Amino acid sequence: MSTRARAERRALPVELVSEIIDIVAPQESNNPHPVTYMSNADQEAFRTLVAASLVSHSWNAVCRRHIFHTVFMFSSNTSTRLSFLHFQAPHLAEYIRRLYVWWNDDDPRPASECQWLAECLYRMKNFRELILVSILAGLPTERRILAAGAMPILYASRLRKLSLRDWDFAEDAYDLPGMLSPTLEELVLENIRTENIEMEAPPTTHLAALRRLVLVDTVHPMLSAENIIECRCLQYLELQWLHDTDSWNMPPWIPASLSEFALISSSRCALPNFGQTIRPSVVKVTLFGNYGPLSGLFTWIKDCIDRLPFPNLIKVLKISILKSFSTPTGVDGFLPETSDYEMLSRFLQPLWRDGVLENFALTIITSIDGDHDVAPDSARESVKLNAAFAGLLPANVSDVRFIVGEQFNFRMTRATVVDMRWGIQRL
Repeated sequence: MSTRARAERRALPVELVSEIIDIVAPQESNNPHPVTYMSNADQEAFRTLVAASLVSHSWNAVCRRHIFHTVFMFSSNTSTRLSFLHFQAPHLAEYIRRLYVWWNDDDPRPASECQWLAECLYRMKNFRELILVSILAGLPTERRILAAGAMPILYASRLRKLSLRDWDFAEDAYDLPGMLSPTLEELVLENIRTENIEMEAPPTTHLAALRRLVLVDTVHPMLSAENIIECRCLQYLELQWLHDTDSWNMPPWIPASLSEFALISSSRCALPNFGQTIRPSVVKVTLFGNYGPLSGLFTWIKDCIDRLPFPNLIKVLKISILKSFSTPTGVDGFLPETSDYEMLSRFLQPLWRDGVLENFALTIITSIDGDHDVAPDSARESVKLNAAFAGLLPANVSDVRFIVGEQFNFRMTRATVVDMRWGIQRL
């Protein structure tokens, strides 16, 4: 028997190799990062994948679908990098499921000279997610990536998630709704700026497959226009607004059947207007409150939830408060007073007694300069919480949990990160 034949007999079955590589590969994330910015564990896993890809041709084929699952192109000369993928490495296209493009090009060529881009994107037969980031504002339409040939892939039936970040549609507000494929299941708009354009009688864009919508610091006429978007199957909406500006509103085309709503804001922001129709059963509020006492933050959250059209239909309510500035006052400086808990309890009692509220969870996170032992705090907070929420008992009450971590603050001194979690569930 030849040496090659003996080696082939000792080789692991490719199915087993595939299972092992699946375990070794970094876990897929909704917020991808290039290797340089991965955690140490994910960086080590990626290096292992690269090394394993050199073992044999069969191992290489297995590893490629993990190594090239997400491709990042966020640098200058974006079109040059895409050109390399298209002309020099077309065999890699079938492995790409997520493409992250930082469109930072100042390519003066007209769209007619970039038709290969559409061919490049079409070749990605397993392509599912596109993340387009731009720092170029106010460019002529024909010099945008859309006019360069990306529109076909935006309408490709295989595209499921689209994220647009830092785009300025300052010339034609129709550009944005016009580039949304009816097959999209998830749409993320972040830092989109189009404030001074009027849209008269805009056409309706039908997004029958859309299930998740995330709007982050986005100002666009389509967010206030009636009937510009139809997404009857939308299940999850997340609004993030951290600017200390005038009031902000729920898009009027959000369906009443929305089941889950998440709000991320700052206590310095005006309260949002939620309209008159939505009736989510799951509500999550995350509030950044670096200023003022916790009683003011609880009041902001109470007033915010009171603005919902049907707060009595909430089944699950999760409140998170993040005080990100380090404080030298110790844990007592960030934990609520008994009176704060009592105010929160009075607010919840009608939802608990007359509504359908089944589950309430409270999380408070801050950082404290230096070291801190939170062991004595757990028992004390449990006593305060049980007393304040006595009107909601009997119920399943979770123990107060403190999760302690460590970080370096802006002064480069060590700080203790304290995460307090508590919850109550109807029996």
